[in-house]
Amino acid sequence: MTERENQIYTFLKSSHIGKDNAVFSKVLEDAFGIGGRDVRRAVGALRREGIPICSNEKGYFLPMEQTEINRTVRRLGGLASSISDTKTGLIIASAISRSETQ
Repeated sequence: MTERENQIYTFLKSSHIGKDNAVFSKVLEDAFGIGGRDVRRAVGALRREGIPICSNEKGYFLPMEQTEINRTVRRLGGLASSISDTKTGLIIASAISRSETQ
């Protein structure tokens, strides 16, 4: 865990437990002087290390109960599926484009 990741984790542990205490990415960005992409990368790294950082439309938080983790897992699964569908569409578009130019 990097120092920045540890700082974000500590920040979340301090007062952002449970969905009702979620914190917007912008608050984390301002607190640590980083951009949204850096927040997402740090949260992703922490999740890969097994730290259950949840998220919803209100922001990031540590879970108070298992259902919060389950909701986040379902939401992330939906995002992954959407990205996969987008990738497939681009592959199809590329194949069509190549066949039209031949």
